[in-house]
Amino acid sequence: MRLVLSPYEFDSASPAAAAAMLLGRDEGGVLTIQPTPFGNSGPDAAREAATLAPAYARLLEKWRWTGPLWRGGVLQAAGSGQSLATMLSRSAAALLADRSLIAARGLLKVGPSDDESAFLESLSRDLIRGGSDPAISLPLVAVTERLAAEADAALVCGQLGGMIWKPRPGAPTSFTFSIPLILGATGGEILDTRAALADSLETFRNVLREALMAARLGQVNGHAGAVRLAAEAFAREFRSIRSSRRPDAHRDSADRPVEAVFSVSIVPTGRAVREAVARLSRMIPAPRASAASSSVEATIVPRERSIALMRVRLAAWDFAPPIPAR
Repeated sequence: MRLVLSPYEFDSASPAAAAAMLLGRDEGGVLTIQPTPFGNSGPDAAREAATLAPAYARLLEKWRWTGPLWRGGVLQAAGSGQSLATMLSRSAAALLADRSLIAARGLLKVGPSDDESAFLESLSRDLIRGGSDPAISLPLVAVTERLAAEADAALVCGQLGGMIWKPRPGAPTSFTFSIPLILGATGGEILDTRAALADSLETFRNVLREALMAARLGQVNGHAGAVRLAAEAFAREFRSIRSSRRPDAHRDSADRPVEAVFSVSIVPTGRAVREAVARLSRMIPAPRASAASSSVEATIVPRERSIALMRVRLAAWDFAPPIPAR
């Protein structure tokens, strides 16, 4: 099962990150966007770029805990380097083709960035701040959603991406389930947990994958119960292994188990883009779009597709205290 995780969620305290990195398959199970230097993406190039872009250096430090997951193949970059700069530029150009965004033209930038340091600085700063710059965050919404559509992967989102991925009130939910997760774990600890739960994870992934396929066809009824039963079985195995491996662990420890609730919806492609555009338009008054202006959905994301939006939140009955992010 492949999942897409927004780079805004790369925080060890994020339930969405914990969920994606636990449930994604072993090889390239979690796709995301990764800022890297334009040329050589090795460690030497990253260190050199970090000296020229302080925000990039801070982002590398913030993401350090994910290192083992990259090296282990669970995390995979679908966009990086200069290709990412080009993707964001094309995404911004497509957004600007919509006449409802005329007033936002001063905020959205068109044209690929040839300045590596400036690009890494602006993108890294926005990822650290959680999407405060529309010139970065709005095109990145479109790129991330397109990634999920083209990879036929579920898009995992949570509180840290709430500004962008907040669902519309009353949006239909295909099915829900809850499982325990570990917040605050390092990448190595997540890999260890995946290995200890390998059989249970594979069983649960298979049931969940079938339910997602059925939901896209509008035939989820029988699968919703199967997902809940599989989630309960996985939770029992998780707690059993956790208690045997960490019998002295407490809820206030650096890495702690929490209960997370998942809500899965099947939404048409372009949904996240349209809602982000609507929020930006409310912030910046814009003329009413003409009937012929519908380029956002057509040019940014593939037509006639849907994506599974998997929203993750801590259960209301989980009263564990918050933990500091790594």
